[in-house]
Amino acid sequence: MLTAILPLCAQDKLAELRRTLTEHYSSDAEKQRAAAWLLDNMTYHGTVRSELQDEYYNRLTSIEHQTVYPQCEPLIYSLADSVYAVQNKGFKRVMDADAVTAEYLIVNIDHAFDRWRNGNFARHLSFAEFCEWILPYRLTNENLCEWRERLYREYKRGLDAIGQIADKSHSAYWAAAQVNDIIKLDKIFIHGIPHLGGVNLPTPVLARLRMGECDDYAFKCAYVMRACGIPVSVDFTPQWPTRPHGHHWNVVLNNNGRSIPFMGSESNPGYPCKSDYTYGKVYRYTYEYQKESLFEKNKAIGEPAPSILMNPFIKDVTGEYTKGVDVSVSISTDKHFAYLAAFNNQKWAPIAWGETSNGKTVFRNIGRGAVYLPVTWDGKAVVPSNYPILVKENGETVEVKPDKSNTFTLTMTRKYPKYAVTHVYSKRMVDGKFHVSDTPDFTTAEIIAEIKRNPEMEYDSVTVDAKGTVHRYIRYTAPRRSHCNVAEIEFYDAEGKRLVPQSVITDGNEDAGFKAESVIDGDALTYYQTKKSDDCTLTFDFGKPVAVAKIKYLPRNDDNHVTAGHRYRLDYYDRDGAHTVGEQTATTDSVTFTDVPSGALYILHDLTKGKEERIFTYENGKVRWW
Repeated sequence: MLTAILPLCAQDKLAELRRTLTEHYSSDAEKQRAAAWLLDNMTYHGTVRSELQDEYYNRLTSIEHQTVYPQCEPLIYSLADSVYAVQNKGFKRVMDADAVTAEYLIVNIDHAFDRWRNGNFARHLSFAEFCEWILPYRLTNENLCEWRERLYREYKRGLDAIGQIADKSHSAYWAAAQVNDIIKLDKIFIHGIPHLGGVNLPTPVLARLRMGECDDYAFKCAYVMRACGIPVSVDFTPQWPTRPHGHHWNVVLNNNGRSIPFMGSESNPGYPCKSDYTYGKVYRYTYEYQKESLFEKNKAIGEPAPSILMNPFIKDVTGEYTKGVDVSVSISTDKHFAYLAAFNNQKWAPIAWGETSNGKTVFRNIGRGAVYLPVTWDGKAVVPSNYPILVKENGETVEVKPDKSNTFTLTMTRKYPKYAVTHVYSKRMVDGKFHVSDTPDFTTAEIIAEIKRNPEMEYDSVTVDAKGTVHRYIRYTAPRRSHCNVAEIEFYDAEGKRLVPQSVITDGNEDAGFKAESVIDGDALTYYQTKKSDDCTLTFDFGKPVAVAKIKYLPRNDDNHVTAGHRYRLDYYDRDGAHTVGEQTATTDSVTFTDVPSGALYILHDLTKGKEERIFTYENGKVRWW
């Protein structure tokens, strides 16, 4: 939590810093103004520190500096486990006003001004833009250290290539692209690094990053770019309204005054950066204290509020990404603030806030094409406060109300939408072939089946054309560009009895960590993969001749299809939250529920296994996932 009142000792130190910096920059009025701006907005900036945390980050920096991914992963997690096992971690809140020295600020101010005045890529910034996009010595709540000169020396080589090119030599856009190409060489992989004390990773760790979440490498990119005099910040959404998580990314303030999104270490400005996603709310981290923030509005009220929104250093930039609409909701509550929440696969996460007045709350600039839930906050969790709200693509808003007098029968085969990131693997089995032979080398073989249709991430089957012949070996030959991606392959005789092979033999092309046995282990999430992309094989040895009549197969998938033996529950949302329609154990690849209230928002829970579950509506006989 941010400290609401600055201690008197810190106020005294702020005053002393102001006197020292004013005197130091007596001959440079612009630097005086910049120093005053930093101090004017310093009040609530700070971090959390302890000796244990310092030791953790020092050792973490050493691991990441010396070890590449994936070798660094077990070392990092082992180190984190040892630190988390310590009961008393000795954390203390350290406010910048109490800890930052004049010398530290002078070094940061001088370097920032040098990049602004003498560099090529920030000259288009006004003084106010320079203050927000280049000048700050910190990004969020990370532990402070020197970073500008060190990162500038390491990454400025990325700017050399455009120094002599007239149409690029002063372009923030091209400078960001060039430096980002250098950052990409660090080869960062998306695996979370535990943060200690609820603060973001400090720059020494970020500089040597070999794995991390999107926020880690977005912050790394912003630090590197600012050190090089390129105006780059970090934007984020607390929660995508139609996806299971939130996201952080970068944005560069271009010479034409437009901010252009990109992903540090991944994609350059001008290339797609989640542009096809539905944006509910987008915020930008700032150093400047935001007077329109929930934190400021709530200071005098002191009402418990979601921590993700209780930050005085974020501002709403949703309008830069989508044409939002204002949503007015009737909420009966004694709370001063209410929230709109987006669904994150398991629960509702607040992403927008509004002040209640006369039983109504207006939420400003909300993204279209999504369903939101109006909620209040009880200090620990959200409390549903009205029907879900559908903001249509055309900007119209409607309440999603269940009609209990008009029910229907609903059959479901999945509990989660098919996203492109996983669905792309499904087609990798199309044109796969099955051969039989009596010898393991398949010198004499015949084709018995071929996959001709996309299994769409679910189990499918082919009938065998073997005319009752028996063979000991069956070989699956994967199509080109498929890397032999297979999750499960099952064999059945004419009576429907499953025939289990004694072993599965690879052709020696298996990728590291992948085992052939994964295709017969009954686990839909394990799969086989080869290093070579084309024409790889898996050979099934049954130990004796068998007569196969049907082959059932499952492509690499997300395991969100309905599975026989799993228990499912269907819920619908009413004015006060979720209500249960019924529970049942699936006996096939679908579940059917009767007496379902029409017109509602629904969710199908797998009570046996899995965490990925999405809300949906039912329109014109079809499921519409949200």
